[in-house]
Amino acid sequence: QAHWAAADLAEPNVAGKLFQQANELLGGVDILVNNTSGPSPTPPSQISTPTWQSEFEKMVLPVFELTRLAVAPMRERGWGRIITITSSGVVQPIPNLGISNALRSSLTAWLKTLASEVAREGVTVNVVAPGRIETDRTRQIDAAAAQRLG
Repeated sequence: QAHWAAADLAEPNVAGKLFQQANELLGGVDILVNNTSGPSPTPPSQISTPTWQSEFEKMVLPVFELTRLAVAPMRERGWGRIITITSSGVVQPIPNLGISNALRSSLTAWLKTLASEVAREGVTVNVVAPGRIETDRTRQIDAAAAQRLG
């Protein structure tokens, strides 16, 4: 049985509410798939501290929170899967996506560390780092790059 939910995870307590709903509906979470949106393209030298904080709260903290809520019961059951979608920018930084490159790389490092911690207990943690896919976001990034580069 599979269910999905879309929510603004930057809102306070939403992760906990989603996890509670999943427990009530399914009796627990066996597989968690994390996928957060990305920030607007910005030259790295122009990223303000408030922007870093805001994007961290939208892109990283929800993954930490949902994963934290899911991993303990998975360890108790001796089985679970945590999959997080990041970006190919964790392997090769993408120009003008400094925030995304940095924050998704930090998530990848944390998830690799978590994978080592929980593997012996039957919990697998993986990161999927897709490359370029034509979407509204890639068209926006291309348009911004074209304007910036002339």
